[in-house]
Amino acid sequence: MEILRDDDELLSRFGQAPMSKAYPGVIKVFHYHVFYMGEDNPFLLLIPKMVAHGYRVLGSEPAIIIYFTTMSYNRENPDEKRIAWDDPAIGFDWTTKNR
Repeated sequence: MEILRDDDELLSRFGQAPMSKAYPGVIKVFHYHVFYMGEDNPFLLLIPKMVAHGYRVLGSEPAIIIYFTTMSYNRENPDEKRIAWDDPAIGFDWTTKNR
């Protein structure tokens, strides 16, 4: 499977391509959009610049996430901002609601 091509014109610039394995019940920061992706429903999701995002693994198996950024991560001067998963100002409900 091709993950990303230089002629897809999705990114204004390519920085890096990290991969993450998330275990059931683990919450990875906030998100403002909901997509049900999975082994039988893989797809490419483009998250616009400056949009807070995150995910929670549903089910009982780990999920593999591959993501692309427009710049490489700089540990000494990170360009990312974080929001606590339980920030009361946002009040996001992380409980599972089966559909």
